[in-house]
Amino acid sequence: MKVFLDPGHGGTDPGAIAGHGGTDPGAIAGHGEPVIRDGKELFLHEASLTLSIARHCEDRLAAMGVLTVLSRSADYYVPLSERVELANQSGADLFVSIHCNSAQTATACGHETLIWRNTQVSRPWAEAIQRALVAAFPDRKNRGVRTDFEARGIEFKILRETDMAAVLVECGFLSNEEEALWVHDHPREIGEAIAAGILEQAGMSLAA
Repeated sequence: MKVFLDPGHGGTDPGAIAGHGGTDPGAIAGHGEPVIRDGKELFLHEASLTLSIARHCEDRLAAMGVLTVLSRSADYYVPLSERVELANQSGADLFVSIHCNSAQTATACGHETLIWRNTQVSRPWAEAIQRALVAAFPDRKNRGVRTDFEARGIEFKILRETDMAAVLVECGFLSNEEEALWVHDHPREIGEAIAAGILEQAGMSLAA
């Protein structure tokens, strides 16, 4: 089995705020302001958090013999069209894009998994990943598997144009300071939970 992991954003696209300027290229905790912890300023950018989560997911999958390909391995920009092309040329069985969410309200929270138009090839993978996130983090809000983003005028090129089963995982809201800090503190656990869902759907038992 081969999985294409896509850490969202990167490089010149470190993240921005949903609903600001009519686009959502990414998310920055605190709406661009630092989050304060123990008197220190933390700038929590989506691009760096998603790369860390993807790396931990990759490690767990590799430990189980799953082949992985990453759209980026460091903090650099990869256009959406190139991510799609890389995925389609990789021979992967599954495409997993990893993101952090953002909202105009600071109280929005939780994790969700998105698929394009309720495709039957992608839904089982999305449901397995979402189950694994819920099992790993029962105290976080479960926003479920979603397809309603198209009705809101959002069209995910990476979900529409990839040739294999494709899901996009939103790991938490950086516009919510508490949740932003939680994501910052748990990249390994989040990455491993995503891997657990992939392995469950693939019929592979988890490593100890």
